[in-house]
Amino acid sequence: MKRTLICGKDKRELTEEEYRILKQFYSRRTYFKKWLKTYRLKCHCCESCAFPTFTSFNSFEICHVCGWENNDYGDDELLWANHDANDPLTLLDYRLDIGRKLKITQKKFNDQQYFKYAVRVIKAHDNDFEKLCESELTYEEFQKPADELFASLLKQLNV
Repeated sequence: MKRTLICGKDKRELTEEEYRILKQFYSRRTYFKKWLKTYRLKCHCCESCAFPTFTSFNSFEICHVCGWENNDYGDDELLWANHDANDPLTLLDYRLDIGRKLKITQKKFNDQQYFKYAVRVIKAHDNDFEKLCESELTYEEFQKPADELFASLLKQLNV
């Protein structure tokens, strides 16, 4: 069964999978907004993945979970907004894409063997990161090796 998403004058047909992904997005965003309010945290949820990754609204930060740029787009611009003039993906496309990736990641973490592997990899990277933090590097000197270490972790976890 197809469902129609209407946003202003724009319409888009959604598959059942896309509809479920959007329901999960709205559920996740509601949960995090309630959590942020309960604990009085001054973070803002990403409009693409719903994780609280931004320090302020409309700050033009890049989300570490999905890569969305924190601009002033939201549900009203779902079908046409993108975060970069050179990027053809809309906000809806980003929500669906990250929703699919989260589903795959969740399946991996439900697998006990993968979970044990992931814990070992994270512990090893944590030790390397701790050594890096203990070094006498300036912020500029620290940034590149820290980014490389994080990229290596993601590659090893196949995320």
